[in-house]
Order: sequence, then C-alpha cells, then structure tokens
Amino acid sequence: MGTRGNQNRPVRGGAHNKATLTHKGKVKGSNREVVLFLFFGLMAIAIVAQLFNLQVLEAQAYSEQARWQRSGEARLEAKRGTIYDRNGIPLAMSVDATNICANLDEIENPSATAAILAEELGGDQAYYYEQLTQGSVYLLEGGVQDETLISSHMTYMGGQLGDSELFSQLAAMRPVRSAVYIYIQWRADVEEADRLKARNTELQEEIDKKYAALREEDRPATALYGIHYEATTKRVYPYGQIGAQVIGSVDSEGVGVSGLELTYNSVLCGSNGSISTEWAQGGVPIPGVAVERVDPVDGEDIIISIDIDFQAYVESELLRAGEEGNCNNANTLVLDSGTGEIYAAASLPLYDRENLNEEAVEQGAMVLKGVTTAYEPGSTFKIPTAVTALELGVVTPEEELFVPAYLPFYSDGFYLHSISDAHQRGDETMSFAGIIKQSSNVGASLIKERIDNYTFESYLRTFGFGGATHIDYPGESFGVLAPAEDWGLVQAANISFGQGVSVSSLQLVSFYGAIVNDGIRVQPHFLLERPQAQTSLTYKSERLMSSETAGQMTDIMVGVVADGTGRYAQIDGYTVAGKTGTAEKASEEGGYIGGEYIVSFAGFLAYSDSKLVCITSMDNPIGATTVAPTAPLYASIMGFAAEHYMITPDVRVVQEPSAESLPPEETP
Repeated sequence: MGTRGNQNRPVRGGAHNKATLTHKGKVKGSNREVVLFLFFGLMAIAIVAQLFNLQVLEAQAYSEQARWQRSGEARLEAKRGTIYDRNGIPLAMSVDATNICANLDEIENPSATAAILAEELGGDQAYYYEQLTQGSVYLLEGGVQDETLISSHMTYMGGQLGDSELFSQLAAMRPVRSAVYIYIQWRADVEEADRLKARNTELQEEIDKKYAALREEDRPATALYGIHYEATTKRVYPYGQIGAQVIGSVDSEGVGVSGLELTYNSVLCGSNGSISTEWAQGGVPIPGVAVERVDPVDGEDIIISIDIDFQAYVESELLRAGEEGNCNNANTLVLDSGTGEIYAAASLPLYDRENLNEEAVEQGAMVLKGVTTAYEPGSTFKIPTAVTALELGVVTPEEELFVPAYLPFYSDGFYLHSISDAHQRGDETMSFAGIIKQSSNVGASLIKERIDNYTFESYLRTFGFGGATHIDYPGESFGVLAPAEDWGLVQAANISFGQGVSVSSLQLVSFYGAIVNDGIRVQPHFLLERPQAQTSLTYKSERLMSSETAGQMTDIMVGVVADGTGRYAQIDGYTVAGKTGTAEKASEEGGYIGGEYIVSFAGFLAYSDSKLVCITSMDNPIGATTVAPTAPLYASIMGFAAEHYMITPDVRVVQEPSAESLPPEETP
C-alpha cells in the first residue's frame, strides 16, 4: 500500500525536472566538450611549435646533421720531415705504412678471419679472435659529435690519393654510421697489408669459381671481407738506438714526445689535409656535388749537429766504461766550442727503440742526463774559480801561496768546520798553477777569500751557472746556485771547489769551451739547418773572459794532465788540457752519502786546430777515489775524434829567427 501511494504521488514541477535530467541522451551541464577542445587545441599548438622549432630555430643544425650523415671525409696525412746528421745521413724518416682495420659489423666468421690474420701477420689467432668478437680499440657511434674522431681514425682509404685516382678513391670511401671499428695493426708495413690484400684476392677468385652460377651479389663474402686499409706513414730510425736520446721518439699518432722529435715537432709534423664529398644511399657519390680537397703540407726536414759515426763510438765507449766500472749512471758530451755544435752526447742507461714498454725502459734512459740532470761538480769547478781570480787580477799564475793542511772556519769565536784536501798532506807553499794542478781544496778556498761573495756569484752567473744555456733540447736543468746573501763562510769556501753548487755537464763543458775558444762562449745547440725554410740560423755568442786569461788557463790545465791529477787523460801525439773532479755524492735527504762520489773530467786538445771539448761524468764507479775511469774514457773518445777528424796536434806558429838576429858569421 505504501508503494502504491508513492507511485500515485504527483511529482512537483514534473516538466521542469524532466528537462533538467535529460537532453537528447546527455547530461546537461557536463564539461566533457570543453576538456576535449582544450586537449586538441594544446596538441595543435605543440605541433605548430615543434614545426617552428624544426623549420626555423633548429633548421641549420638539422640541415648540418643531414649533410654530415650523407657526407664523408678522409684525412690526408702529412709526411713528417726527415732528421739528418751533419753529414746528410738520415737518422729519422717517415715511410709509407698501412693501418689495418676491421669493421666488426662486416665480419661474418670471426674464427676464419682470425686464422688468416695470424697466418699473414703473425701473432696469436686467439688474440685476433678476441679482438674481432669482444670489443675494439675505438668504439664510435654515428652522430655529429663524433665527426672529428671518425674523420681522423675511421674512414678508410685504399691507398695514397692522386688526381688520377680521385674518383675511385672517393667511391671506396664509406660514411661510418653506428659501426664498430678496430685497428688490427697500427702503422703496419705496406708489405704486410699487401699480403692480406693478395690473400683476399685469392679467396675471392675461389668463391667466384665455386659460385659462378650465382649472381655476384648473391655469392658469399670472403673471410677477409670487413678488413680495410688506411694509408698512413710511420717513423723509422735507420740507426736504431744509436743517438736515440738525442733524436727522440714519436707516439702512435706520429707526434714527437722526446728529444729533438719533441723540440722541433711543429717544424717536422707539417699539417694534415682532407678530402670529402657527399653520397647517396648505398655509398654512391652524388653527381654534381663538389669534391672538397685540402692538400696536406709535409713537414720540413732538419739537419742536426750529431755525427752518427762518432756518436756510435761514444755510446759504445760509454757503455764499456759503465760496465767495467759497475756504473749505470754516466754521461758524456762533445761540443765544438767554436760553433756551439754538439757532435755527440749520450748517457747511461741507453735504451732500445724496439722495446719501449715501461718494464724495459730504465728510469732516465730516454733523456740526455748531461743536459737534464745537475750534480755537484767537485774540482772541475775550480776552473771557474781560477778564471774569476785571474779576471779580477787578485792573483797571478806564478804567485805562491801558503797552503796549510787544514783551513779552519770560526764564527764569533766558535769553530764551524775545517776544509782539507782529498789526499792527506802537510802544510806547504804552492803556486797558483800548482793549486789547480794538485787540485787543492784548501788552495781554492784561499783564492776565493780574495773575492767577495757578491762578485763571485756575479761572475759564476755570467759564466752560465744557475741559468739556462738555451740549448734546443727539452728539459734542460739550470742547476742550483744559491744567492750570495745566503752563503755562509763554509758554503762560500765549498763553492770554490764545487761543493754546495750543482751544474749540468752541458753548463760546465760550455764554460770550458770558452777557454779553448779564446774566451768566447757560443750557445750550444743541435740544429744546423732547416733546408726548406731558406733562413740562416744564428746563435748567441758572448765573451766570458779575456784572451789573456783563456791562454793562461790553457797552460795551467795542460799542467794538470801533464803531471797532475789528470795524467790518465793523455793522448799520444797531442797536448791535452783538462781538469779532474771528485765530489761527494749529495743525498736526497740532505748532506752527503758516505763513501760515494761523482767523478768527472773535462778537457780539450790544447794548441791544436780543433775546438772540440769533451766532458765525462760517472756516478760512483769502481776506482772513483783511485784511478777514476772518466779520464781514460775522455782519452778514448778524444783520441778517436783526433783520428776521425784528422786534427792537427799543434798549430802554434814557431817564430823563425830573422837574419838580423843571427850572428854575422851565420848570416847566409
């Protein structure tokens, strides 16, 4: 009953309410239409914005990317210049080579490919298989950001480009896109690449014969399909390790990393060129598109001062002396003091170019220690002290001095230190020349006492100590010469005989060269000529001492070898002038290492027609304090030079007596 009552109950506002609830099957008042309108409106705006971005804002970038994706570029490698010795003998040269590469996406049977590579190139098949299946040296994916790398490393060429081969070479180029390449062999001999190419030709002929019934494009690929070749050059050194420290080396990219290869890298390297065009689909050059070619500019040649035959002898003798003296840290250098040209230079240990891994190359083997390393010179430094004294006129060669056995030093009444000579002796009187001849530390200290510290320092710096010689070799050591204001009484005395100061062999031999060159020092150097530059090279020269002082020091140094400490440097038929040096070996922690010495000898052939000067230095060899091997080593090297260069022993003019000076009865 209640239900029926509800059914018969009139609905208020029936017509109005019905219209409110329904309207053609839709709920009146819904926002669905507005949402859909806004959604499609926003999509349209986004599409228009993106089109504007692509066609206007980013048009240039995408156009450039599209151009790059259909273009290819190959590097045309410049040929590195040749390094010649002073006689025109090639010491370093670039020859044709081939980079053997593989496109891993094209290798269908890595095992078969690896087997052939091992047969033709040598090496382990397993190694090649691993390379062909597991990774690469260079992994490059397509993209504008990779253009430089791909251009430099990954575009392969069939051979050297020439105008007559231009089209065929362009046709062989392929743009690299999302491919993985590896270098099977970097800068391989051309003969090795030719063997692989010939082998591939044989394999292709076999396939063509076996599958003659198939269309060419349907025939299987050879096992060497996917192997490509990139024309390049490689650096070779005809004399191997001889002169290697001077000449230097290049890295895998052909860039100088040591020696003169580094110093003159910008001269030797030249500039690479390039060749590029655009391709249609399938790698076919697009007709009518200009080929862009920039020819490479080959590097310049250089001629250096080294005489490779003399260099070979110097290295062999240095190695012999090192082995006999149980010494693996030694150096020698021969300089023409009249020109500044270095004829030979080497240091132990030497190194083998063919084995340059870190384990094989000993520390310091790739540099000239005579240029890059400083040491306390010991008594060879008494010569700069003596020259300073003669130049200042505080002593004469004939002057005699009382030289006690010991020279004590006091400060404010307190004892500091005593200086003595290397060999025990009593008090005695010595001439200035005798002090140098007998290498007296006490005598050198007494001479120094006549020179104030600031003046002495100034002369030493003028002589080139504590500064650069400006040699054209990387890593030159300046040595250490403390400012005079920091010298104490003992240090000032020690410097006079070569302790408390460090020098390079080059600095010392350059100074000694000024003595034989009439007092004038010429900047030491290796570069003689740049033939293609058509410019003359000039090197700085400066007077370090008067001609008179140079002559006086020559005579004094002759006495050192004739009947002083340097007698083992004598050479039959020649008059040798020189000076020995024995210095306590400085410790890296400060002070000196007991019982260890650095010994040296520097000298020249006095009164001859040669201005060659030679220095030898060895680190604690057997016999360091008895018969040091440096003087005999000097005699061997300069004895060879005398014969090799046919040096005249004595060119002093002997004045014949005039007719007026002869007694009347002897007049012709």
